[in-house]
Formats: sequence, C-alpha cells, structure tokens
Amino acid sequence: MQKKRSNPKKKWLWLIPIVLLAAAGGGYAYYSTQVAQAQTTATEEDALQTTTARRGDLEITATGTGTLVPAAQISLGFDESGTLIELAAAVGDQVQAGARLARLQTKNTPAEIAATVADAQLSVIQAQSKLDALYTSAASSKAAALNDIATYAQEVRDAQYQLDNYTLPTYLQGMDAIEALDKMKAALEAAQAAFEPYRYAASSNSIRQELLEALSVAQANYDAAVKRLNYEYALQVAQANLDKARQEYDKYKDGPAADELAEAQA
Repeated sequence: MQKKRSNPKKKWLWLIPIVLLAAAGGGYAYYSTQVAQAQTTATEEDALQTTTARRGDLEITATGTGTLVPAAQISLGFDESGTLIELAAAVGDQVQAGARLARLQTKNTPAEIAATVADAQLSVIQAQSKLDALYTSAASSKAAALNDIATYAQEVRDAQYQLDNYTLPTYLQGMDAIEALDKMKAALEAAQAAFEPYRYAASSNSIRQELLEALSVAQANYDAAVKRLNYEYALQVAQANLDKARQEYDKYKDGPAADELAEAQA
C-alpha cells in the first residue's frame, strides 16, 4: 500500500488565520493600554492645580440652610376668647409701634368694649404717674444719700480720731478688743468674788483694804477695755453707715433703680 503524502499548502492555509488573530489581539491590547494611560494622565493633569505662594489673608466661607432664631421673643394674646378674623403680621415681619397685629371677633357689645378701653387707658395714665413719681423719688433718694454720706463721713473721721488718740494700756496690748474685754471681765469677777467676804468688814481691816484696791484696779482695767471697745464700735458703725449711704447714692445717681424702672415701664 502507498502512504498518502500531506499537502504543505493546506498547512500554510491554517497557519495564516492563527497569525492574523494573534497580531490583532496584541494590537488591541497595546492600543487599550496606551489609551488608558493617556486618560489617567489627562485626569491627573486636570485635577492638579497650582498657584504662586504669597502672603495674605485666608478667607473661608460656608453656606447652609437653617431656622432663624430670635435673640428675644414674647408671646402676645387676647384677654378674651373669640374668633380670629385678621392676622396682619407673620413671623419675621418688621412692625411699627402702634401697628395692628390681629383682630378678634368677640361677643362683647360696643359699650362693653368702650368701657374696657377706658379702663385700659386709665391704667396707662396711672402707670405713667407711678413712673413719673419714681423719677421724683429717685432724685429725693439721691439727695438724701448725699446728705447721709456727708454726715457719716464726719462720724467716721471723729470715731477714727478718738480711737487713734486713745492710749491703749499696756495690759491691753497684744489683744483685740473682744479678747481684752473678756479677759478684763474675768479678772473683775475674780476680784469681786475675793472681796465679797470682806465687804462688811471694818474699813480698817488690812485684808479688806488690799482686796478693795485689787477690785478697784480690776474695775479700771475693765472700764478701759470697754472704752476701747466703744471707740472701735463707733468707728465700725460709722463706716457701715457710710458704706450704706454710698450704695444708696450709687443706686440712684443715674435715676431710678434699674429693677424699679423696668417694673414701672412694663
């Protein structure tokens, strides 16, 4: 038997499509890579922004939405019940003093409404009278405070002069006024207790004479402590009165007191 010989031409025909497909695939991959790189480079160049460095102020602003909150607000309403027939102002509107904001339909008759208005007008007149009287009273209080300042300033000066010119006994030095008073009182009570058994003894009795002298010294020491305390007390009272007068003057020097004025104006 004879073997069939293969045809070389047929082999070349099969290889040509394979080579063409490989070349096409490689070209497509190369093209896709280059396009992707070009797009990435373009995006980075577009996102990158540069400028020259310089010294200046940096301003940052922000915008947003929200609700406007007033610094102060007050609720208004009618004293009577009825039907609201007009609302002439809305939240955020700017209104003038005396402007009508709303109207209410009530069951009151015109005569009753007129009487109510008359009562309200009388209340306004009375409130204005109280406010005027407050200013008058403030002026009087200010004048009285000035007089008190002058009086108590003199009392402070006199009390300080007496205290400064008081010669403090040696046995009272080193102690405050209350401590000295307590100590001298205890010594006086001890001297009185010691003298009591000899109170009705003969005046010629030597023990009685010694105890009486000790009692007299203790009494003098106690009186000196009381005198010093009186001087210091007088100075403190005068100074307290002066401070109070100054506070009263500061309260009314610019007119009525702020709390009293606010209440009267309301």
